[in-house]
Amino acid sequence: MILRVDGPEGVFDHAAGVAKKRGRAPMAVGSPMRIASVTKTFVAATAVLASKDGLIDLDQPIDQYLASADAETLGRAPFPTIRQLLGHRSGVRDYVDWRYYLLWDKRDAVTPGDALRLIKGRARTGDPGIKFDYSNTNYHVAALALEGATRASHRELLRARILNPLGLKNTSYPDEMAGEDPIHGYGGVLRPNRDVHYWRDAAGPDAGLRSTAADLSVFLRALFSDGGALKPVGDEMVGRALENKMRYQMGLGLEITTVTQSGAVFLGHRGDIVGYLTAAYYAPATDRVIVAHMNAWKRPLFETLVDELMALAQAPAPESASQ
Repeated sequence: MILRVDGPEGVFDHAAGVAKKRGRAPMAVGSPMRIASVTKTFVAATAVLASKDGLIDLDQPIDQYLASADAETLGRAPFPTIRQLLGHRSGVRDYVDWRYYLLWDKRDAVTPGDALRLIKGRARTGDPGIKFDYSNTNYHVAALALEGATRASHRELLRARILNPLGLKNTSYPDEMAGEDPIHGYGGVLRPNRDVHYWRDAAGPDAGLRSTAADLSVFLRALFSDGGALKPVGDEMVGRALENKMRYQMGLGLEITTVTQSGAVFLGHRGDIVGYLTAAYYAPATDRVIVAHMNAWKRPLFETLVDELMALAQAPAPESASQ
């Protein structure tokens, strides 16, 4: 696993265990991690930034930006807005279901076109704006809408407007990396020790980015800390949050988690794909970032770890650090 706590008192980085069981290659704190759905926070920030630059309107129906064939796959009007896609209130069905797990060749990356084909002919989960329903398809559709509006791929927009300006040199999609990501993930419903490093399905705008703990820390601080380079973008992502569960609200590509006992708030996202678990959050009250990554599909253990990190991140800063 990889852990990072970044706060006023300094940075704590820690790695434990192995990145690859064969050969017992040790985990390293600077290794690029498969961050899964934390990718959604990057894509949502890209869309919000494009809207602030006047390139796209988050509140216009997406059929204005999509190719007609893609819009037809989503069914009849009313079509969702990009804001509804980013906040999982679109009514667009998730392509990730039991059919996907059983039938999709995990060695093949899922593209936006693939995601649409996987839901073609299937009913919506509801009309746009009515209810929260988490759907990975939303982010594939949002990427297509960004491309239609700007004539640039969401990857180009992400790199030009977020990654390069923030100096996030270790954040990229897998086919953009200089070599293989070194962390092998292990897990599966029936084979918990299976090496799933060769799985390439999670490679798109819903779950495909690789990043380091240090890059995630810089990104979250840019979005949510006072004076952060992307603070207006982060405020927009938080500003229209809607309740999902008792402890959680969903913003735009953003989970807003409130700790029950203390009321402390954390802004960020979790990522969960077979073999890899990630959490990255910013705590506004204490100006701390926490990042956790585990290359084993052990959700209860990981949730306990994240809860412990959140407890640590709520602690008052040492007096010397706050002066």
